[in-house]
Amino acid sequence: MLLLIDADSALYRAGFANEERSYLCTKEGALLEQFQYKAEAKEFAEQWDCDIQPHSEAGPVGITLHNLRQTVENFFAIEHSGYEMYVGGSGNFRYDVFPEYKANRKSAAKPKHMKQMIKHLKGKYGAVQIEGEEVDDRVSWRQMQCSKEGVESCIVSIDKDLDNTPGWHYNWSKNDMYYITPEQADLNFARQLLMGDSTDGIPGLPKVGKKKAEAILPQYREDWLEVVKDEYESRGFGIDYLTQQGVCLWMRREPDEMWTP
Repeated sequence: MLLLIDADSALYRAGFANEERSYLCTKEGALLEQFQYKAEAKEFAEQWDCDIQPHSEAGPVGITLHNLRQTVENFFAIEHSGYEMYVGGSGNFRYDVFPEYKANRKSAAKPKHMKQMIKHLKGKYGAVQIEGEEVDDRVSWRQMQCSKEGVESCIVSIDKDLDNTPGWHYNWSKNDMYYITPEQADLNFARQLLMGDSTDGIPGLPKVGKKKAEAILPQYREDWLEVVKDEYESRGFGIDYLTQQGVCLWMRREPDEMWTP
């Protein structure tokens, strides 16, 4: 079995494990107080009318790289004949379609030793840095290529979005290996079209959450796209909006693929 590894999650887990995060309360550039918890900082800021700034201090890079190697070992817990490892780079075609994609994450901090960790994964494990699309897209369409070529493969990731891709999956954080059928993959995608993905800032349909999406599509049906279209139209949303949502949510099954309804 060929492992198709999304290593981005390991970078964040290993990096943040060697960082102390806190919140600085400042006023006109001067530090007034420092707190470990955001709630404490908010209470102080309201009392003293000051600003809050997230702050982090990283330990030695050697410890971070040690954490990273230990995390990576989890990827190889299942039997395999080889692997391909990928990490994120720059650019994402989704921003051209929906500029607000992941806008809620733009201010999120990255581990201080991110560059050194990526360099380490490239040198020790032969990781490939992806440009122009997400690592999710790459492991997804590689899984589909392997299937066509008769090569058994498994996506190694903790990202639930990849449940839109058929085949074997391994969640290394939960030590959970499972299989997604083509019907299950399409049903997962259809429900995401209805409810969006708040984590990535994709709105979907207003007031449609997981339970509502499951009520609209309780099981797979061949005309799932017509059901989704009807639901969009009944709420006043046209094909352009549906296409925009779909492009952001779809995990590519072919290189350079752009989803259309």
